[in-house]
Amino acid sequence: MFKGNLKFLINSRPYHHIEREFSNLSLEIPTVRLAGEEETDQIKQEIDLVIKDSLTNLQKETDLKLTKVKHQTYLWLALVMDIIREDLLSLTKAGRQKAFGKIPVSVDQAYTAILKKSTNHDMAWKLLKIVCAAKWPLRVKEISIALTIQENDKTHESLEIQTEDFSKRFIRDLCGLFVIIIKGRVYLLHQTAKEFLMTPGLPPQLDLSSSFNGVWKHSISIQSSNFVLVHSCMWYLRLDELYEKDLLLKNDDTNRLVFNNELVSKFDFLEYSAKSWVAHFGASEIPETHSSINFGLDLCHIYADRWGAKNRAFVRSFVE
Repeated sequence: MFKGNLKFLINSRPYHHIEREFSNLSLEIPTVRLAGEEETDQIKQEIDLVIKDSLTNLQKETDLKLTKVKHQTYLWLALVMDIIREDLLSLTKAGRQKAFGKIPVSVDQAYTAILKKSTNHDMAWKLLKIVCAAKWPLRVKEISIALTIQENDKTHESLEIQTEDFSKRFIRDLCGLFVIIIKGRVYLLHQTAKEFLMTPGLPPQLDLSSSFNGVWKHSISIQSSNFVLVHSCMWYLRLDELYEKDLLLKNDDTNRLVFNNELVSKFDFLEYSAKSWVAHFGASEIPETHSSINFGLDLCHIYADRWGAKNRAFVRSFVE
């Protein structure tokens, strides 16, 4: 009897740059292409069936409104159904009638409708910049710290870090269904959410005091998102407690300085800040005349002076 492991690799986004990465692999193993984009009529029929089944307890007007939408996708349907469950079921009959005319007819409209409900648009905009720029998905507490830390914060205690449950509710109030939390880490709902927010053609917004202008789509640039996150990292790395004499220990085997893990575990945002601030600084494309250049240089000097010339960058001793 044959024994072995059967593995499948499935890609649901047929973008050329993704397919190119797997071009050699597809020549060596069997490949099946299910071109769903060519079956729009059948997909629409399937989605209509899902709509009718999902709305059995709602008014027929909702059914008719949704099935008349021309360009249906399962992502659009999922977003709309979440909006309906969250809003329409809690409304009166008159309120539902009014809401029926505002059901989003595209994914972009659904994303906009979700973000418009934010309790604080400026704070939500900042949170989304942080999520878009992060090198890897951040934990809930890391997001909370990066979002709320200020330049004048001097101690870890002054940050008033909230519980994880409180932070989850706070994130949900800001971004609603636009972000999800899986195993304690914060993600955008879907890859298209990032494409909805970001645009390469947007001029850099290197001003931490800039306010949201009311338009969510393509409101974030690569430079501005990294600019926001690098300042959260740099402000965190300047906290007084990080100068404790026992924070770094000498590794006799490698002759390098390494972190005292017992102490570092108390600082939720330290690992990410130490590993990533330099990369975010570079991705921000900060002009030489900008005040943040001196801020970054000062940070390097602080840690170089604290732990010696052999370890001139705080991040180097951590990464190595």
